[in-house]
Amino acid sequence: MESVSGEKGVKELLEEGTPIEYLEGDGDNTLIARLKSNLNLTMKKRFDRNHVVKNIGKRLYMLHGEKGVKLSKNVIVHIQKCLKYVFAKNQSDDTGMKENLRAIIPHQFGDHSLCQPRFCGYKRKPGSLYSHRSLPYKAPLKDNNLRSRLESIFQPIISNAEQYSDLGSSQQCEHANREVHYSAHTKAGLSPGVHTIRYAEKCAKSRKRSSDLSQLPSTKRRRLILKQERATTQGAQEALEGVSYQSGIGHEQDIDIEKIPDAVPRGDFKLVTYIQHDKPTLVMVDLETTDLIRGSIIPHITQISAVDYDSGDTFDQYVVPKMPITTTAQQVTGIVICGSNLTVNGSPVQSLPIKETLERFLFHREKARNIRSLDVLISSSVCKAATAKNIAGSGLNLSRLQRIYSRDGEDGLQNTFTVKNSEGQPRVTSSKRVLETVIPKLADFLKKRE
Repeated sequence: MESVSGEKGVKELLEEGTPIEYLEGDGDNTLIARLKSNLNLTMKKRFDRNHVVKNIGKRLYMLHGEKGVKLSKNVIVHIQKCLKYVFAKNQSDDTGMKENLRAIIPHQFGDHSLCQPRFCGYKRKPGSLYSHRSLPYKAPLKDNNLRSRLESIFQPIISNAEQYSDLGSSQQCEHANREVHYSAHTKAGLSPGVHTIRYAEKCAKSRKRSSDLSQLPSTKRRRLILKQERATTQGAQEALEGVSYQSGIGHEQDIDIEKIPDAVPRGDFKLVTYIQHDKPTLVMVDLETTDLIRGSIIPHITQISAVDYDSGDTFDQYVVPKMPITTTAQQVTGIVICGSNLTVNGSPVQSLPIKETLERFLFHREKARNIRSLDVLISSSVCKAATAKNIAGSGLNLSRLQRIYSRDGEDGLQNTFTVKNSEGQPRVTSSKRVLETVIPKLADFLKKRE
């Protein structure tokens, strides 16, 4: 259908006397073959740059879905970024295009023998320590099987490098369509009038400012950072939620729909000392409030205190209430509101909103509840006790880690550890050293338990 319409459009243009030198578009139709067969017309074809990158991305994502292949989505995004850069910097240079396409995959694996100093930081500063900023753990990939699979995907691209040294873009056509769509026809007695012209000029200036701003290095860098964060967040959500939408999923019997809880913010308090026994921990909680419960009126909390009877560890936090403290409650507790602060017996104390206080308290208790199931990770040297406490405090236990691994493998674990919580902090850690040490060991440990 697409190629038939294209043939009809070319024929009409030729009949009107419009010369056509080449066509720009994707490589997904038979238009060129139809023109040669039906109109005896040989025409050059320029491929659309964005479409070429997307097609290669589809092949990479197909490889990502294969069992046993360790190719993360973050790596795919990085390879596509490298591909766009090579396409942009080697237009009208067949030799440069081929050389740089050949270097893309080896570069990701720490092999810089084919790299050019123009594109490779390692070649520009050979004596310095080089890190891959956009790859996991900022280190080169190591899987030889993955390298051979990626090189096989890129081989036909390298063989046809001359086709990519003269790429086109369909954006100009889209811009022309937009201009025609939004421009009024003066012969029809319609605008543009004075107001329309002024508004159009204002919009044009705004688009120009946005376009200039988008070309700044800082803006490009920010876009890459945001794209990386979105990929991490999406990967973590897929690992935490399981399958929510998939073709034909409703016909299956056993569907994994368990939702792993969101991260509990860490808060700022003394760490709970873990007790090595199976007896349940007894915790006594005491609340101070603005008043007693009177009818349907529920008083607000002004202080939360808790003590662990086994370890002796305590939690104590004053809370800013959203209703006045009664005179009787002030006399009993000594807590008085002074503006937006609290004083106890005349001395100012640190106080927080109720939401933040409860989040800190929940993290405190969540860690104590989950840490026992993670003992095996400490004893197996998968992680240290401090990391296990961070994992437990974020709402994860061993069974939830196992489910995350079964859903999305090593990628799911890393995305879950680094995704940001409501405080803008990583759920477990973003430390490169900890991730490089813990994630591979944890993945191997969970794989053996399946």
